Amino acid sequence: MHKTNGLLNFLSVNDDNKNSTVTRIGKTEPMEVTYTNNIKFVHQFEVIEFNDKLSTEFDVLLGIDVLPKLNIYLQGVAYKFPDSEKNKEMKQFEDINHDQQNKFNPENADYGTPSQRKELMAQIQPALDENMAIPSNAACTMPESVVKIKISDPNDCFVRQYPLAVNANAEIKSQLEEWLKDGIVERTKPDPTFHSPLLAVPKRDPHTGKTSKLRICCDLRRINAAISDKNCHENFAVPKIDEIFSKVIAITI
Repeated sequence: MHKTNGLLNFLSVNDDNKNSTVTRIGKTEPMEVTYTNNIKFVHQFEVIEFNDKLSTEFDVLLGIDVLPKLNIYLQGVAYKFPDSEKNKEMKQFEDINHDQQNKFNPENADYGTPSQRKELMAQIQPALDENMAIPSNAACTMPESVVKIKISDPNDCFVRQYPLAVNANAEIKSQLEEWLKDGIVERTKPDPTFHSPLLAVPKRDPHTGKTSKLRICCDLRRINAAISDKNCHENFAVPKIDEIFSKVIAITI
């Protein structure tokens, strides 16, 4: 063993609430470490005398200088358990891996002090009021906002209405009245050329998992399939989740 001098400091604390510190005794001769999956490497271990709780809980303590060589990584490891000594961990360990107090929820993460937020809202309120006053059926006045999509065969864009649950009638009627009021749709005569059926899609409550209401939408799959310019599907399509993940997989923060 090679003698060494100095101290080692641990993140754990003693009974007196001070960081656990031990005196270095020495280092071993280079030793071959063998692990599963044919892992072998040479390492010099530090020899110390654990004090307080460390002496009763550990014989060997492996740190981040050894674990990666064993293909062991500390990710998502729980740092606190409900019944662990009535949560006596020091303040420095709180909220390291888990936001228990919901501090970083976007719905509960206001920036600045209340007076600063009040001043900011007073400055931007006129712009918010102008935005709210824009009619829901208003169109953008910029020429490039107009998108024209050609249909290859208009005669093949008729789909009969699917059967809908009787208990969905009230919400369907309410949604249609809202669309008519906002100018999103308008009344017209029945046409044997174009018809896209309505769908009543159940929406689940994120907290209970039970269906809370229905989302009324229009099924435009037949029209989408009849678009002559196939590039429109790529240029204006909403990206899929797996496509987004594939683009950011190598990005680090």
